[in-house]
Amino acid sequence: MSSRDPQPALVSPTLEDVARVAGVSRATVSRVVNGIRNVDPGIQEKVRQAVSATGCAPNRAARSLVTRRTGSIALVVSGAGDVAVIGFDDSSVALACRPQLTTVRQPMEEMAAEMARLLPAHIEEPGRRANPVIFEPTLVVRQSA
Repeated sequence: MSSRDPQPALVSPTLEDVARVAGVSRATVSRVVNGIRNVDPGIQEKVRQAVSATGCAPNRAARSLVTRRTGSIALVVSGAGDVAVIGFDDSSVALACRPQLTTVRQPMEEMAAEMARLLPAHIEEPGRRANPVIFEPTLVVRQSA
């Protein structure tokens, strides 16, 4: 594939693609997408239109690596009628809840290192699919389980 060929359909639009369409910086797109309010309303609208036009959708896995949170909880009900609320990101919110939430701690540093290891191959061949990588989470038992 030459550098003039369009990108393969397997590649999702990026913030850079949205920025190019909207005529703004990637940082401005990021601020709008993440709801940071210090962007002119007219520019916000241009960015939203560019997001819609490109079909750009948030990458939840990447966002979880940046924020170190998944924003997910689970309600676990056993056959015996026991109920447990479990968080998946071992955030400080889990400690602030009463009872404190049992959580699953994801190995974020290991995940980030693996992403950094895989990135050069993805840049070299954008449409190439990487082999799945399985990370071992840690169960952090607290009062909710």
